[in-house]
Amino acid sequence: MRLALLVLLLVPSIAMAQPRTLEVRALGGSCGEATRDVPPASLRASANMRGEVTISIDSMRFYCAPAPRFDASVRDDGTIVLVAREPEPPVARCTCPHAVRLRLRVVPPGVHRIEVRFRDEVLATGEVGVANVRRR
Repeated sequence: MRLALLVLLLVPSIAMAQPRTLEVRALGGSCGEATRDVPPASLRASANMRGEVTISIDSMRFYCAPAPRFDASVRDDGTIVLVAREPEPPVARCTCPHAVRLRLRVVPPGVHRIEVRFRDEVLATGEVGVANVRRR
């Protein structure tokens, strides 16, 4: 009986330790000329009153094709982590600077640090403040 109670008490804390997944929608993008000298990536972010965050990433070094796709989550410390997925073959062997626009839905209120990652490398960082969601 005690073991069952202990397991029930631990399960919610295990679930809460997992990053919260965010819905990512691609708003467009482009790939510049293939080159070895891609400038450092930069990130801009803004939030609206519906809890949506729009992120623009410039000069993100990635395969020329296909374009990057992302998974997003919020860690316990409030950091929004965008992870570029490893593309499915066929993959172009060149790299180019991508300009990417994304929208994240249902971001919790607060000031969030943003990290853009591919594999184990942080490609860009930024910050965004999200106000309490306005209900209609």
